[in-house]
Amino acid sequence: MNPFFLLRQFSVSCTPRFLIYKNTRQLKKKENKKTVLITVSYPLCAILFLSRALFHLQIRIEETRKKTVTTTMTGFDHQDRSTFLNLASPLQAIISPSILASNFARLEEECRSVLPTAQWLHVDVMDGHFVPNISIGPCVVESLRRCSPHWFLDVHLMVSAPAQWVAAMAAAGASQYTLHLEATDDAAGVCRAVRAAGMQVGVALKPGTEVTPLLLQLLDDGLVDMVLIMTVEPGFGGQSFMHAVLPKVTALRQRYANLSIEVDGGLSAQTIEAAAAAGANVIVAGTSVFKAADRAAEIGVLKACVEKHIAAGLQQQKL
Repeated sequence: MNPFFLLRQFSVSCTPRFLIYKNTRQLKKKENKKTVLITVSYPLCAILFLSRALFHLQIRIEETRKKTVTTTMTGFDHQDRSTFLNLASPLQAIISPSILASNFARLEEECRSVLPTAQWLHVDVMDGHFVPNISIGPCVVESLRRCSPHWFLDVHLMVSAPAQWVAAMAAAGASQYTLHLEATDDAAGVCRAVRAAGMQVGVALKPGTEVTPLLLQLLDDGLVDMVLIMTVEPGFGGQSFMHAVLPKVTALRQRYANLSIEVDGGLSAQTIEAAAAAGANVIVAGTSVFKAADRAAEIGVLKACVEKHIAAGLQQQKL
């Protein structure tokens, strides 16, 4: 059992008992024919104050440890824009665990359990219109941001009106805002608004949507930081990985060597090889990470596979 807890419980239970009458110094004083017995236990006072000091010190140490782990080990920092994606920089292997598969009753704890090894947190926002399900909104993003000012929140908007939520998500603390190309007639305008609000810009494609000239134009104009290729139908977790969409990943990778390409849906140790070989470097994994017996090990397997294929691609470019 935690010794700090035992000391604290002991001190609290003894707090009202400063007057004890065994094995202590007794001072007698006569006043108005009455004897006042004053008994002071010096060792008890020392234990009381020392235990309280140690208890509060332990709390501060734990808070500092949590902040250090989640801000120095992920590589991406919401507060530092120099750590954001940059098309001029080499590709990075990025694992973005989807909180949709976590235990929402202990959301902060669940996030902290994956961030020492993962780089981003993937937040799925569903409005019940663009997709049939309803999930979470800006209030949850804001709550996550209060947990840490540094976490990189990869927010995927599965909504019918992506322009409507740009300001709210920026205010809530989203790091990246990924909109669906199918959800707007003014993709360029929304991308510019997202960038102006200080967030990274992501554009997502459903499995049935091809790589269109519009998407290529957005990329060529420098309006997009990342493309998300859905490997399941958006709106539901725990679906099977769709291999048929991977040619879209390959086509984008061949055209844009340093573009970050994210895949989302059915990613696990069994499907990561195909996704990474196609050219994906950002991996959204929900069920496979949060249901794993060893979450850090699962994330490590996914990241190692992506890093292997990134290195192979760089080697091939040199030939």
